[in-house]
Amino acid sequence: MKKKGYTLVELMIVISIIGILAVALGFTYSGWLGRYKVEKTTKDLYSDLMDARSRSMQRGRMYFADWPTFNEYEIREDTNGSGQNDAGDTVLPGFPKRVEYSVSVYSVNTNIDDYTDRQLRSEALSNAETDFGDKGTLSWPSMPAPPANRATTGIMFWMTSTYDADYDCLSMSQTGIAMGKWGTMTTGGTGCREK
Repeated sequence: MKKKGYTLVELMIVISIIGILAVALGFTYSGWLGRYKVEKTTKDLYSDLMDARSRSMQRGRMYFADWPTFNEYEIREDTNGSGQNDAGDTVLPGFPKRVEYSVSVYSVNTNIDDYTDRQLRSEALSNAETDFGDKGTLSWPSMPAPPANRATTGIMFWMTSTYDADYDCLSMSQTGIAMGKWGTMTTGGTGCREK
């Protein structure tokens, strides 16, 4: 009578296949998790900025998005009516929020004579205050002055990481905020390609 069972060779082959699959799935999972975290950070920042913009339009007050440190931001309401981001303003509940990834900020400077000519300038993140006027318009009062014959028409935030996330940057103009993917622009140069 012959006993049914598995040989040692068959068992080793099955264990090897399971090990290879586990390693492959581990790399895939860590890549997916990294991309998810970058996208979540981008979407959270986008949501908070859009919320501040809509509050400014609804309540007729200024709101300020400020980066007190390099890895956190907060939204403030101009409760004292000064029109300035100062100590009399109220930080909204739930802030400051931490940012897991390094964030780079660029000012978008456009040639006044030719609005198709864009130049990006990297600025210190601590200078990246964004003001939402009482009508929802955006401005950047603390950004350094642009080069001669240029005007600052917006800023871009980029979540710097090694993961190839679908959304990893924000593009802000005076009239709106959009999410996108950092890369080469069709007009030349690097920037946030809005999606």
